[in-house]
Amino acid sequence: MANATPTEPDKELEALLEKIDLQHVVLEFAFYHSESPQNYNAHFDAAYEFLDASHKRFQQHHATIDFDQYPLAKNHVFKWNPDELVGSRISFAEFWGSDDVAPTPLGDRAWSIPNVDGFKTAFFLPPYGLQKPGDRNASLFEQLKDCLFGDAQENDLVIYSWSNQCSGYFDAGLEWWGAFLWTIARPVTSTITLIGASSSD
Repeated sequence: MANATPTEPDKELEALLEKIDLQHVVLEFAFYHSESPQNYNAHFDAAYEFLDASHKRFQQHHATIDFDQYPLAKNHVFKWNPDELVGSRISFAEFWGSDDVAPTPLGDRAWSIPNVDGFKTAFFLPPYGLQKPGDRNASLFEQLKDCLFGDAQENDLVIYSWSNQCSGYFDAGLEWWGAFLWTIARPVTSTITLIGASSSD
């Protein structure tokens, strides 16, 4: 859309995201160029582009299904209602969520897992857990944080959280794990970073 157009990450960030994906992190990332990355309309267009592309991918896949073999798939509807796409400006603390990502032992082979309530827990607590070793995941997270936010002050980041009832993209996460879509712009750049998270078991 006019206020935000898809762009590719630089090679360093692209390589980092590939490493992160191999660890079974379920976050998705997309990047958009904008002449006005601090404005709501630019963030809206980025979120719209991402969800619209998800809808188009579903339609393409749906068209290839053999409904004689999988008759129930014919009834699967991927919702996409842009009129329900609404963003709310949030603080960095709301985006980040809890710092607590460590399971708490409850007894013999029993653990309490923190709730997924923001970016950090969504990174470290996917439905099936991350690949080990844990110190590698911590290192990748720190590298990702540096690539995305640089030396920007938390209060200088423009962050929007987007409604999760407008698209079938969120269906899996709404079952239990969590469904999130954030757009972020930092000062003195023309890039909006989109982070999506929607997963289940």
